[in-house]
Amino acid sequence: MKNHDSSKQQWRLTEFLDRPRIVHARVIPLQDKKTEFAQVTVRLHSRQTLAGVSGPARTRESIEFIVVESTITSKTPWRICGRLSPKWAATPALPASTATPAAGPSAAAKS
Repeated sequence: MKNHDSSKQQWRLTEFLDRPRIVHARVIPLQDKKTEFAQVTVRLHSRQTLAGVSGPARTRESIEFIVVESTITSKTPWRICGRLSPKWAATPALPASTATPAAGPSAAAKS
């Protein structure tokens, strides 16, 4: 029997570096013309920590775009329908010892 404990990881949202921001919103009438469907894209800039059993915790800054949608005329709850992480927004992982708000990728590059 295979031991799966060695592959466990723990993810934690450390902090938001900016307030979440709506970057796109759209409302579309559906075929029956009585129902409207909405989609909103939200930009999230955060610091996240990923810790595994077999290594040190890694902290990184992340810019992600979360897409949520709902049928707004029937009061259905909003649901996440997508997540975008553009390559231009990728930042390298920081060692846990340097993961403070003052130290980031640009501060490390100056050293």
